[in-house]
Amino acid sequence: MNIKVSSTEKGNNKGSCQQLVDYLNKENEKKDIDTYRHFFSHTEDMVTSYEVQSAIDSNHRKLSKKDSKFFMLTISPSELELWHIKCSEKALRDYTREVMNAYAANFNKGLKGEDLVWFGKIEEYRIDKKTKVPKPGLQWHVHVVVSRRDNQQ
Repeated sequence: MNIKVSSTEKGNNKGSCQQLVDYLNKENEKKDIDTYRHFFSHTEDMVTSYEVQSAIDSNHRKLSKKDSKFFMLTISPSELELWHIKCSEKALRDYTREVMNAYAANFNKGLKGEDLVWFGKIEEYRIDKKTKVPKPGLQWHVHVVVSRRDNQQ
C-alpha cells in the first residue's frame, strides 16, 4: 500500500477545487450512466461532483487567499492487495474510510474521519505520462480531496 499526500496534481489548491474535481471525473467520460463512478464520503457512497466542489470550496473559514484550501491523498493498493479484495469498490471505500480515520487521528485533536470534509474517487486505470498508454496490471487506486479545515471550525 502506498499513500501520497500532495497539494494537488491539477491546478493549485489556493482557490476552487473545480479543476481537480473535473480532472478526477476523466474516467467517467467514457462510461454510460449505469457504470458512472461517483465520489464518496465518510457516510455516503454516491456524491455528485457539484456536492464535492460546493462542500470543499465553502469550507475555508479564517484562511487567507494565499493559504491552501484543500489537499489530495492518493491511496494505491498493491496488485496483490487488489487481488485479495477482488477489486471490490466497497472494500476500497471501506479501507479509504479507515485511512481517513487514521489521518484525522494524527492531528491529535480527537478528530475522526467523519469530522473532516473529504471525498474519495476510485479510479481503475493509470496512463503512462510519456507513452499515453494505460499501464498494465491492476491499477485501481483512490484519490481523496480533503479540505484543510474540518467541519467544526
